[in-house]
Amino acid sequence: MNTYVIIPHYNNWQLTHNRLHELYKHCKDSVSEVIVVDDFSTDELTGGGLRWWAEFGVRYNFKVRALQMEENVGFLLASNFGIFDTVSKCNPDDIIILLSNDVEIRTDFVRQVTEKLGHGERALIGGILYSHDTGWNKFGDKVYPYLEGWLLATRSVDWKFLEGFDTRYAPSDFEDVDLSSVALMYEYELVALNNPGLHHIGGQSYGYTEERRKRTETNRKKFEEKWIEKNENSRS
Repeated sequence: MNTYVIIPHYNNWQLTHNRLHELYKHCKDSVSEVIVVDDFSTDELTGGGLRWWAEFGVRYNFKVRALQMEENVGFLLASNFGIFDTVSKCNPDDIIILLSNDVEIRTDFVRQVTEKLGHGERALIGGILYSHDTGWNKFGDKVYPYLEGWLLATRSVDWKFLEGFDTRYAPSDFEDVDLSSVALMYEYELVALNNPGLHHIGGQSYGYTEERRKRTETNRKKFEEKWIEKNENSRS
């Protein structure tokens, strides 16, 4: 069984460089390959940085591979591209971890993920599970539990079955609530690592801007149309 870590990346190379260094320092023996999905970066550092890590990986047995997007598509579609490219190349029971580049790593969390998924359980793993009203995931009297999207992991066969993120939420926001809801619908367990060795910095890729707030509100409406209004109409 192999374990793959996928990191979507767009500009701000230092974030991704730091994550690769931390993965090498803490998780080297637990990771089969790290795949960086370059979402058509325009900075001057990304290309050279990716080449450096590829060469470093060959020398020190830490495989780093880059996938290049042909245009900037945002977090969701870049993540899906990385996930399904990896699914097409690995075995069904291999583990695929999607990791944001703004998550500081201070421990071998990959081994923890492998231990939880290594027995073929139908589970979706994340860093944190929210089962309470966060201000976004409550509709009427119902709260939709979800794993935050900065770390999501399951087996290759299950990524394929769950079909990754729903593209209606592109470029980002609410895709993690939706994927968690899909997983629960198919009786997957949502499992939180709650690992103190992981720290989500937050807001590094898009920032908490007015534009993002509006996008989150728009995607919340899309979620409501998919999960609540559709179900209510089918019962009427």
